[in-house]
Amino acid sequence: RIIPKEINPLFNSKAPTVEPITDFPTHPPSIAPTPEDHPTFSPTITKRPTPIPTTVMPTSLSPTSMPSTAKPTTNPYPENDVPFDVPEGYFNYDQSDDSLYGPGNPQLTTHNETTSKMQFFNVGWFERWQAGRDWYWFEFDTSKYSDKRGTYYGYLAFRRPSEINYCPQVGLQSPIDIVYNGAICEEYHQIRPTRGNVKLSDLDFRIERHVLRVVLPRRPCADDIESEGCTDPTIAGADFPHWWAGKSDVIHVDFKIKSEHLLNGKQYDMEMQIWHFHILRRRSPVMAIFVEAKPGGFNAQFQKLLQKFQDLYTDHLDQCQNFRRDLREKGHSTDHLEDPEEYQHLHSFESFVDEPAHGFSVPGDENFDPDQHERELQQDIFNPYHRDYVRNIYFYGYKGSTTDPPCGQWVNWRIIDTPMTVSYTQLFQARNILFNHVSPFCERTSVHKNGSSTRPIQDTFARPVYRCTKLDFDSDVLKGQ
Repeated sequence: RIIPKEINPLFNSKAPTVEPITDFPTHPPSIAPTPEDHPTFSPTITKRPTPIPTTVMPTSLSPTSMPSTAKPTTNPYPENDVPFDVPEGYFNYDQSDDSLYGPGNPQLTTHNETTSKMQFFNVGWFERWQAGRDWYWFEFDTSKYSDKRGTYYGYLAFRRPSEINYCPQVGLQSPIDIVYNGAICEEYHQIRPTRGNVKLSDLDFRIERHVLRVVLPRRPCADDIESEGCTDPTIAGADFPHWWAGKSDVIHVDFKIKSEHLLNGKQYDMEMQIWHFHILRRRSPVMAIFVEAKPGGFNAQFQKLLQKFQDLYTDHLDQCQNFRRDLREKGHSTDHLEDPEEYQHLHSFESFVDEPAHGFSVPGDENFDPDQHERELQQDIFNPYHRDYVRNIYFYGYKGSTTDPPCGQWVNWRIIDTPMTVSYTQLFQARNILFNHVSPFCERTSVHKNGSSTRPIQDTFARPVYRCTKLDFDSDVLKGQ
């Protein structure tokens, strides 16, 4: 039977807790689990609402106009079929019963007399996913595809990330619906960021199948980041409070469409995730920022990154055109390949006339200087903590996982409680780059479903979700630091 929401722990944090279940994945980890890293619950999940988008790409990109709510005649972001030759590491977001590569089909089932549960069925991320040789986290492993000369070689080897798949498990998985459940904030100071000296031109921009990703360069060594020879380049990083003991370098920044986390049931247009790695704890503290599109919300710093992604998108279309031409010259058919000419009207975004929001106040930052903000816009240094991104020093926190296979449970999430803003034009541009991307070999790459490339919401269960506010600590400016 269906249990009302007010007594269902999946929707109400004050409802009775779901009792642990004893069934486990068919291939449990072969290393000894710890309470921090391995849950004791069966594979279950709550389902994220997945409404089909009703907006269309405007013919005139007016930055301050709202998207049309008229019923679309064509889908501006068509979904892609599973490739005939499935590439290594492939997965998608199809939750249908017959999906082979999706995150699973969650269904509400009866657990006992008073509670219900969301049970996973057909978890393709667990049953079929295998790491491809270009998998991101190989850099931290000791597999045959790991670079022994790399800065982070072996730092996650004890977790065996390429061998152990946690996706069906419950208890430490992400994302979740962020609902404060009374847990105590044990942070005793704000997150203290350092911007570094890495230029935009030194970043590695990647249009992945499921995310827009910015990968930062690595310092020459990781063990002693303050020693001579380890500080060039100086990587952006942060000192996280409560037993993190020093700086954690930023390893990459992701932009997900739509937001993966919910905040009290609300899903935002996008989510920016600043991924760090701490070499002593061998975990990733992640700062997540909700992204909200609104009239006049143009974000100048975000536009710098968007333009880099746009250049990459356009370059791939040009390479596709050359690839088709080479095949025709050799007498081969190109009928099965994407035609770049069909995308010309989509990738020539005009210059923006949105008015940047100068002089806005930043909660918790009493030292904000609008003139300094304007000067920073003219610089080529990439600062992931810029005020255009991180608008508050206060946040929610919980322990969780990566949000794509194999759902590794080495993540501590910090969700900033104030969203950053972008214009509707910038949101359209980001969607187009990710959802309509064509590879240099003329293949559509996106794995989005229903206008989103986000994992379904996972069960929080007994995990503490805490919130740090001004009652817990003042800004370093107020404290005179």
